[in-house]
Amino acid sequence: MVEEQPPLVPHPRAPVFFLSYAQSAANDWVPQFFEELSDHVGELMGKPASFVGFMNSEMRTGTDWSEELAFAVGHCQVFVALLSQRYYGSKYCALEWHAFARRMPDVSPAPRSTAMLPVLWSKGRGAVPAKIDRLQRFLPSPPPPDIQRRYGKEGVYGLRIADSSAYDLVVWRLANTIVELADNHHVPPSDATDFEGLPDAFEGDLS
Repeated sequence: MVEEQPPLVPHPRAPVFFLSYAQSAANDWVPQFFEELSDHVGELMGKPASFVGFMNSEMRTGTDWSEELAFAVGHCQVFVALLSQRYYGSKYCALEWHAFARRMPDVSPAPRSTAMLPVLWSKGRGAVPAKIDRLQRFLPSPPPPDIQRRYGKEGVYGLRIADSSAYDLVVWRLANTIVELADNHHVPPSDATDFEGLPDAFEGDLS
């Protein structure tokens, strides 16, 4: 008889979610989005908003990243990827993605196989990399009529421009999904801080 293992207890300093996004000097809306999302997740979990999420705000160079970033991607329970054309071509986003992906979950409720949550930030013209496309993406559910369609067409960024009430609802639904995934997925931590061996692109790595 196989002895049942106790559930993993997250590190007390571990963020609930890690926000992976393509940095751009022209985009000030991601930090605002992160703050709003953190407020909602903190409210739902009864934790301070400053504790529940991690977003790297420093410009990244090379693979020698901060200890704070390495700890966050190695200990968070949910990996939120803001999909955009910039994201697909960013080597830093690919490194973050693969750093989390190498942590294999011990609990995998259907239909997601990991606690990786791709979120459409902006709709691009190029193809979505196969590694990302095969994962179930976030959909605001249950949605009012038309919100899912508009989110799928415009992304969170587009809703932020065109319809603030729809944007607010999508951010709230996303926070609920993050909390649900954190409650149902227990991802083993990783203390690895070396990113040099990880793929720095999405295409060409289909495993």
